[in-house]
Amino acid sequence: MGVHTRPLPPSRGNPVRTGEKTHQRSKGQCYRWDGDTLILELRLQPRASDNALLGIVDGRVRMRVTAAPVDNAANQRMVAILAKAFGVAKSRVRLLAGASSRDKRVAIEGPRRAPGGTEDATWRQIFAERANP
Repeated sequence: MGVHTRPLPPSRGNPVRTGEKTHQRSKGQCYRWDGDTLILELRLQPRASDNALLGIVDGRVRMRVTAAPVDNAANQRMVAILAKAFGVAKSRVRLLAGASSRDKRVAIEGPRRAPGGTEDATWRQIFAERANP
């Protein structure tokens, strides 16, 4: 009797397959600057016990929201939390990819401040790169 094996799903450190190409997810590259816009790779945990921006874990910004992933409620709550944390209006936070996934790509136009209560040194470094491209 043979053993049936299947490839591992893309997750921490496993290659992400897109078509014929294989890309290794880079640890620590959870952001990039596009002019004055900060683009974040984010992992969202819906139905959590509290709303929190946790910082950078496993190469992604981690976030928890109490809202359920129903009728876009979790995404709307995520946008509101990010807007408050970065000091911008909700209209300046856009969901670029991942509307129905826990892994998301978010653009924040002209963030005014780094979020407090997270890895302050990391956020200072991210904002320093904006000043010195």
